[in-house]
Parts: sequence; structure tokens; C-alpha cells
Amino acid sequence: MPKQVRLACSRPPMPDKKEIVHGSRRTRLVVALALFAIVIFLSVALSRVFFRDYALKKEIARLQNNVRVLEDKKMRSLELLEYVKTDSYVESHARMKFGMVKDGEEVVIFNADPGTTMGSTGDGRAGQLTNGKKWWYYFFAPRKQ
Repeated sequence: MPKQVRLACSRPPMPDKKEIVHGSRRTRLVVALALFAIVIFLSVALSRVFFRDYALKKEIARLQNNVRVLEDKKMRSLELLEYVKTDSYVESHARMKFGMVKDGEEVVIFNADPGTTMGSTGDGRAGQLTNGKKWWYYFFAPRKQ
């Protein structure tokens, strides 16, 4: 093989065809590791995005459920407010809480005898009787005058 003469304006010698086509092992290893690192980085980023999407969907579902619950509570409150505004509520509340009566009505107050308790028949059997028997005696027992 003749000696190659290098001229000042000539190009550097061409590398072998094997080096151009296949490259060195070190270069291939560096490229493979770089590609592997990129794949790992993209996989981690993608899994974070999927997890964030899952968490957001779960939060949206929870908030929508809260909206439904609050809407139901609002409707019940509005219905209660409408009932409170009615005359029948005002009248029943005034009768129960404040003991008020309408004009022309008479109030009757029952006082129990000092020797008897409420629900007693007066013959001493009140503690031994069932509730049904107590009601029977209350309505149908002979009354003392």
C-alpha cells in the first residue's frame, strides 16, 4: 500500500467502513442507556399523570355527591321554612309553647288527687297491671264520686 501523503488543504483520512456502519461498542452502549433513561423518565411522568387523573376523578365524584346531599338539605330546609310560615304552624306553636288559646275557648286543667298517681285506677293494682289493662280500667272501671 502506498503511503498517504497529507497535504495541508486535504481532508482527514476516511474512517473504515466498519466504524461508519456499526459504530463503536461504547457509542452504542451510551445511546442505549440514554434511550433507556428517556423511557424510564417518560414512564414515571406518565404514571404520575394517570394517578393525578384518577385522584381528580375521585375528588370530582365526592364533590358531586356532596352537591346532591346539600341540594337535598336545601330543599328540606325550604319546605320547613314554608311550613313555618303557615298559620297552622304559628297556631300550634303558640298553643304548645306559650299556652295560648283562641277567643271563646276554655282551658280545663286536670289535677290528680294527692293520694293517686297518674294512670292509677284507685284500687292499688296499678303497679301489677300491663299497659293494656291500665287503659281498660281507665276507661271502663267504676268511678268514685
